[in-house]
Amino acid sequence: MIELKQHHLAEAQNLYEEQCSFFPLIAAVLERKQDGRVFCDREEKPKAFYVEHCFGNAQIFGDVSSDFLASLCDYLLVRKSFQVNKVRLYTPHEPTFLSGLAFDNIRSERQRFLISNPSSISATEIENFTIRLLKMSDLQLLSEELIKLTRFWRTEKDFYENSHAVIACRGLHPVAICYSAATTNNRAEIDVCTLTKFRRLGLGKAVVSAFVQNCSQIGVIPLWDCFTNNFGSMALAQACGFKPKGASYSLYTIFR
Repeated sequence: MIELKQHHLAEAQNLYEEQCSFFPLIAAVLERKQDGRVFCDREEKPKAFYVEHCFGNAQIFGDVSSDFLASLCDYLLVRKSFQVNKVRLYTPHEPTFLSGLAFDNIRSERQRFLISNPSSISATEIENFTIRLLKMSDLQLLSEELIKLTRFWRTEKDFYENSHAVIACRGLHPVAICYSAATTNNRAEIDVCTLTKFRRLGLGKAVVSAFVQNCSQIGVIPLWDCFTNNFGSMALAQACGFKPKGASYSLYTIFR
């Protein structure tokens, strides 16, 4: 397993587009829109790939050989030589080295949701709160009071320009947000956050609905993935018009 050369990125991108399980955070690394590492099976004409986002989300795809899996197993489970604190490995196609009861303690189930008709979603108004698109002037308070803007994005400016964020404000203060953790190939990975004391007021649904409306207007498909035991997120997705897409899939959290 070796790091992918820059001139092979296009090959990896094209192959990833053909995968049935597409994750914007993975594609963003391949497109160099967000930071991460890409490994492959060979220096010339690579066929198998492992992508690792700087936040830890990772995925294996391509024509994966037993030798490639063996080197990946050594990297993830033996040497643990990844640079992030923990790898969150998406496994719609589960590698053989993670099969078996021994790995149940690091395995979780996640579900993807899609929305069939984003343009049909109605905006929600909530008394005493303003629901609107993010402004550049919001960034400082947003960073101080609600989320870390560089959790996925390289810079705060990068976040502002590419996350398509919608916020709920009380006065000048942002108390809830729906934004894209990665936007690529006209698909956006939804992330939602509401300050604890402002939960159960409908703000999550309000910012998601406005985010979906905006996505519809700019030609972006919103994707929602969450852990199946995150009952709040599962319920919110469906309350906002999202429907489960296929069966749940496994995700393995591997600590360094």
